[in-house]
Amino acid sequence: MTSLWRQIWSPPFATAALLLLAGVASLQTVVAQLGLILHKSPVPLRLELEQMTTRFGGYEMVASETLSKEIEHSLGTPYNLNWVFRDTRLPPDQPGGGVRLHVAYYTGAADTVPHVPELCYVASGVAALESGQIEAPLAGLNPTLVKGGDGQVTALATNGQLIHLPTDTVPMHIFSFKPRADAPVQSVFYFFMANGRAFGSKEGVRLSSAINIHDRYAYYCKIEVMPGTLARHPETGRWVFAGGMSERKAAIQALSRFLAAGLPEILRCLPDWNDVRAGRYPPVGN
Repeated sequence: MTSLWRQIWSPPFATAALLLLAGVASLQTVVAQLGLILHKSPVPLRLELEQMTTRFGGYEMVASETLSKEIEHSLGTPYNLNWVFRDTRLPPDQPGGGVRLHVAYYTGAADTVPHVPELCYVASGVAALESGQIEAPLAGLNPTLVKGGDGQVTALATNGQLIHLPTDTVPMHIFSFKPRADAPVQSVFYFFMANGRAFGSKEGVRLSSAINIHDRYAYYCKIEVMPGTLARHPETGRWVFAGGMSERKAAIQALSRFLAAGLPEILRCLPDWNDVRAGRYPPVGN
């Protein structure tokens, strides 16, 4: 045994081991000196998602969809919202008269990104068509939305609270599909909020500087919107989401109208990153 140990503990091995230990010590020193935070802490929501305002800008929430335990498990977070809205300015069966909203919030883990429609919808059996990037302009669609000279975008929530928006043109991912071979095309849109910034793809969240190495906290949130139509349930008489929109341009316009009114209400639930970086949030003790 002693002879074997002497063979292993050769001068080259000893040199390599010492260099490895020195490297580890140097890395720890650099991390400490630069104030780098490699392991992020979770940051709580300002409001539970279910406390989001149900009426804003001509929209009203008409249905809350409950996920099965299996779907919620695959989603990877208990912090999710699945609501259906009616645009009260339009007939419910007219394209854009209904909107399905899905929000999923993740925090404390900066290296994973949740399921996206390309995976979930295809797994349910739809035929995938288009998948790509678009932009949803919000300017001019919400009278309280203002872009200051410093580029900061703000808008008022329905309770009068001033909300910081990441941009007045939201980068989005569009996924178009056919639920059946004989059905019209439908489109769903999504984007991510990550530490106060908006990204139109999960790759953008992973590869960008959204999660700053100096930040103590980290979160990201998937926001998914599907404009479409509503119908009455034949048994309960309640409104249900009947399907998406087939005309791409009209769907993007309906998406922009909804986000211009609804994004401040969603962001009222999420951490304000200005407050997080200034140390005003989360409250002491969290």
